[in-house]
Amino acid sequence: MQSWGIGLLTLAVILLMSSGKVPVGMVASGVLVILGISGLLPMDELFRGFAEPSVFLIASLFILSEGMARAKVVRWIATTLTIHIGKRPFLLACALFPVSGILAMFLNDTGAVAIFLPLMTALLTDLGLSARRFLLPAGFVALLGGSSTLIGSSSNVIVSGFLESRHLPSFQMFDFLPVGGGAFLIGLVYLLIVSPILLGKAEVDSGPSPTMTSRKFYIEVRIEKGFPQIGEPLKNIPLFSEVFSPSSEPDLPGTAEEGDRYRSFLKASWSLIRNRPEQGRIAPEKNPADRTFREGVLQEGDRLRLLVSVPQLQRIAEREGVEVLSQSLADPGDPNRGGLSAGEGWESEENIVCEAIPAPQSGLIGRPLSTLSHVVGPDIAVVGIHRSDAPAPDPLFRTIISHGDVLLLKIHRDFFDAISSRGLFLYLNEAEREVFRSEKALTALGILVLFVLASVFHWVPTVLAAIMGALAMVGFGIVRPDEARNAIEWRVIFLMGSMFPLGWALERSPLGSVLVHGLQGFGGGLGPEGALFLVLASTLVAVQFLSHTLVALFMAPVALSIATALHLSPLPFLSAVSLGAASVFLTPISHPVNTMTWGAGNYRFRDYVRVGIGLSVLVLLWGLWEIPRIWPFHP
Repeated sequence: MQSWGIGLLTLAVILLMSSGKVPVGMVASGVLVILGISGLLPMDELFRGFAEPSVFLIASLFILSEGMARAKVVRWIATTLTIHIGKRPFLLACALFPVSGILAMFLNDTGAVAIFLPLMTALLTDLGLSARRFLLPAGFVALLGGSSTLIGSSSNVIVSGFLESRHLPSFQMFDFLPVGGGAFLIGLVYLLIVSPILLGKAEVDSGPSPTMTSRKFYIEVRIEKGFPQIGEPLKNIPLFSEVFSPSSEPDLPGTAEEGDRYRSFLKASWSLIRNRPEQGRIAPEKNPADRTFREGVLQEGDRLRLLVSVPQLQRIAEREGVEVLSQSLADPGDPNRGGLSAGEGWESEENIVCEAIPAPQSGLIGRPLSTLSHVVGPDIAVVGIHRSDAPAPDPLFRTIISHGDVLLLKIHRDFFDAISSRGLFLYLNEAEREVFRSEKALTALGILVLFVLASVFHWVPTVLAAIMGALAMVGFGIVRPDEARNAIEWRVIFLMGSMFPLGWALERSPLGSVLVHGLQGFGGGLGPEGALFLVLASTLVAVQFLSHTLVALFMAPVALSIATALHLSPLPFLSAVSLGAASVFLTPISHPVNTMTWGAGNYRFRDYVRVGIGLSVLVLLWGLWEIPRIWPFHP
């Protein structure tokens, strides 16, 4: 009777989890309730799963990952690579794919991809490259990189935690590296070769990206000393993705006819405003339609008009040698103009970036942007303007505000409520942007390094090192308490806490013995290698359709029982479970990493099969070869 109960409960959990129609929290809670009411597990063990060290380790890793994101470490790495490599797809893949895998080794695969994926998508869009060519392979590399360390994959943590719960020797920080690291290198080379063939070209067609749906604003920036692309042809600079040809008379007031001089090149529009011709510089002709300034050369002192979204603007403002000019003063380029700067503090929490629609009775309609400081005061910087037609080709600060215009403002947080209460705007809403604390980047790196060293040299147990690292991230102000709470994937925590008891009940029940004897009967005649093949292959197949954490929690007790029945060391079989549970390459539904890349890259189901089938075979063969060499069957 107990076997039927455990079997039915296990089947119900698998069906509910695979359907996705019932929230994970409800499934997890239901498992505990049924185990307790039916007596399948003693009450004193029912909630012990939430006290397992691996649960605290996973929660702490989520906070550590959030800290590295808030400190802007990952963003700096990716941005630096794209600046120096530029629009060269193969070299970009050679740089970005390993970064994805290495981050996963130390930040957990899910956390690393959650940080890296949106950043990589934005950078590829700026470069005019297709995300399809890069995101799926980067996700696969992150999965393989995560399999290389104890903290890199939830399945590794679960398997090690299961051994600890059975008072057996468990895996340490880099024990998975010989097997997982080899799979990482094999997968990296494979993906670099096949992704251009199976996922199509890297170049995207000209025209606005279909993913860029946020409102765009006309802004002006000035190129200063230190900008890395000074002296390069404008067509080779992907940072400014929307381009116009310039006005032939930038100092005259704009007219309706001047709007016809604008032409769109590449993806949309920017306007290059040159105040004075200098030796070696090309002055605009009377008819700008005769030439494209993207064929010119960018020089220090150039003022550019850009059409950008708020996330694009934030990335531009971060670049060295680019100053975003305020349009609320008559001379936005004057360094002594006073007031709130438009180009500084984009990542600061002290400033608010908001979209505003001027009210008809505000007195703002009909005014040039340069006079707004007389009405709203110096505590607001007008960064840009959104309108259906392009502003006149004068310097942007001369643009006359009209009904329906949307202004992009930067306001000091202390003055936001006062501005809101003055009734100057019909609509005043904070724009979504990323907040960083880059001044604490070295502190965040130090915390991560100390965590890794403490785990490697066994100064303290790995779980305690992770908890101390998470507390340090919050204590030093790198992560706010509410950000730490939101960073934790509570679905994973609930799933782990409830599935540990189900795994224990399955291990003790007669059904567990039936499964073990069945697998042993198939593989026992082939010796230890046959049993290892069955464990690795069955885990690898099951994880394509079920949650990787669920498969690891179910297969760990089965693998341990098989090893015990065959009088072999459990380590090679548990290592096979870890590797197989991380090898989610054929479907986008059973691992958060694949789910994230699926939507971001607009992939089809068959894309995962085409790219993943060969990778799955390579990982299977590598595991069968390497695992017995690292973990002998007879220690």
